Amino acid sequence: MRKCVRCGSDMKEGLYFGVSVSVSTYGGDDVGHGDGEGTVDSVNRRYDTGKETFFGKPKYATEFLGEPKAALCPNCGEISLYVEEE
Repeated sequence: MRKCVRCGSDMKEGLYFGVSVSVSTYGGDDVGHGDGEGTVDSVNRRYDTGKETFFGKPKYATEFLGEPKAALCPNCGEISLYVEEE
């Protein structure tokens, strides 16, 4: 059970939350995959594989870390975000 950092009450865990994000390919970086909006539904770790692509750029891979969740304090309204591992 998570404890609230402000008032010490037990928090309600496992809540879903939505975050509006905008993905862009500005600058030609491999980070974005088009323009648009969406919600955060997973948390991934991006790491360098130590290999290079055909054009000499670092090759990256991703690893699924978990699902973003929220905990809410019913007493004071404090929100705590965390990643729930599977």
